[in-house]
Amino acid sequence: MKNKRLTETLLMETHAAIASAAEAAVSKIGVSLRKVPHRVDTSDLSAADRKLVATIRAGIAKMTLTYPPEPRVLAPSEEKALQAMQLAPAERRALQKLVAEACHSTMFRFFCLMDAVGHPEVLHSRTWLGARFTAGQEGEMLHDRLGELYWKYKAACSGSSTHGKPGAKAATKQKRRAAQHAVAAVGRKSS
Repeated sequence: MKNKRLTETLLMETHAAIASAAEAAVSKIGVSLRKVPHRVDTSDLSAADRKLVATIRAGIAKMTLTYPPEPRVLAPSEEKALQAMQLAPAERRALQKLVAEACHSTMFRFFCLMDAVGHPEVLHSRTWLGARFTAGQEGEMLHDRLGELYWKYKAACSGSSTHGKPGAKAATKQKRRAAQHAVAAVGRKSS
């Protein structure tokens, strides 16, 4: 697949993922977030295995959200508040757009880091040159590493006074730099 086609495919899939994630997030409002674990026939299992299955099923039944990957994502009062919400169609659409905006902002920041027009805020770097991924490259699976690195991210943010939002000043600087780059790019295109 040619580079241009590959880039277009990834970016269009990003937009599809944003829309899907926003719809899925809003669909969780007004309903129970608890998962119903699948029934498992444990009759042929040892007592230890039956106990393990029961423990896993109990864990699944307690699950509400999968992110952040912490033992209790929602407090019981938060879970009840979400379940009690009843949204009108216009409210649901508006909230879906807000969630999509949050997803888009995340992806935009990620792409700014890759393009070297954004700078790392959690693990600071004197010189950030961006990043490139090669299609078909063997190695780490980024979707797996994302979850694994959550705890390292939390540790890096633990000393921050911005409640898990490291580098608030750096974020403002980054937005300013991104805007300057965008203005410069428009200037280059118009000349």
